[in-house]
Amino acid sequence: MAEIELKHCLLHGLNSFNHLKTAHCRLLCLNIDHDNYLFNIILQYSFFFHNTPYAKRIFSQSKIPKIYLFNTMIRGTVSSDSFDDAVLFYNSMRSAGFLPDN
Repeated sequence: MAEIELKHCLLHGLNSFNHLKTAHCRLLCLNIDHDNYLFNIILQYSFFFHNTPYAKRIFSQSKIPKIYLFNTMIRGTVSSDSFDDAVLFYNSMRSAGFLPDN
């Protein structure tokens, strides 16, 4: 699956957590794991499939997280009732030099 096809797949939804893991694997195999936009989509789906640990693992793989990745992690951990994790991500965001924008 080429980069364009992967983006199309992610933009038009994934049917299961297994599809999400396959898309993430292809992201890594195609060496486009630097694309924060794709990472953000995968994070959102991780929370959609109620898999906060997977989202945390993906976030930890982000080479240079942008503010929207932090926002997604904070929003996702709050929606999963992981308030302590949300505070940790907020503090990490501030330590990385980002100010809240959302």
